[in-house]
Amino acid sequence: MLFTNIDGHKSAYRISSVAGHGKPTILCIHGSGGDSSVWASQFAGLAADCTLIAPDLPGHGKTQGKGGYTAEEYASWLESFVEALGLNSFIVMGYSMGGAIAQACAHAYPTRVAGLILVSTAMRFVVAPEYLKVLQKDFHRAARASCDSAYAPGVASELYHRGLEMLLSNGGEAMYEDVLACTQFDSTPWAGKISVPGLVISGNHDTITPPEAGRELAAALPQGRFMSFAKAGHMVMQEAADGFNAAVRQFLTITGEPI
Repeated sequence: MLFTNIDGHKSAYRISSVAGHGKPTILCIHGSGGDSSVWASQFAGLAADCTLIAPDLPGHGKTQGKGGYTAEEYASWLESFVEALGLNSFIVMGYSMGGAIAQACAHAYPTRVAGLILVSTAMRFVVAPEYLKVLQKDFHRAARASCDSAYAPGVASELYHRGLEMLLSNGGEAMYEDVLACTQFDSTPWAGKISVPGLVISGNHDTITPPEAGRELAAALPQGRFMSFAKAGHMVMQEAADGFNAAVRQFLTITGEPI
């Protein structure tokens, strides 16, 4: 892990290689209650094709500070983060809540964002009120329920337990506030104004953000394309890592000049 200072707080991030040197840069944004470790399969499989930079959002992983941001507030924090790293243009790849943040980045900072890879996400999220109550009263139960829903049937136990450990390590407060932020997000009024190329990826077994929501998002984007993976769920970038990484490589060829 590397660290920079954002708003007086020590902020952690992973980087696959030094940005530049003729390779595109992808800013990787994790989801609710998570951290940058969710992108391990992309760091392993895409480092030769691009520079991957994955921050831990405030109050997550090893980044100090408090979470509880809206998607738009997280996008503002990321603007400070990329300025601290000296990045001028990049692709944003966001997973679940991170996909909402990625959309907010493209909407607020269109001259910086060269493309979007939106994973297991949507223009708005449906969260059962009962789940929010469980998050407040019994976080361990809620974390297990989240993991039970996040993977397709037959997933490797290693992936499941890694995901559960990540949620538990980040704690119930971060998870609750992130899920609450998702309930407040709605990009339907402005998603059609995002002009950069966008790739929306879903797993066919995703019960948290169904693929129909991904198709709707891709259709709303002026340059949106949709792709789904038959044997994957909400954690498609891990469950179908090889196919996912191949899709990202192909997308890199249509987003303009390398950074």
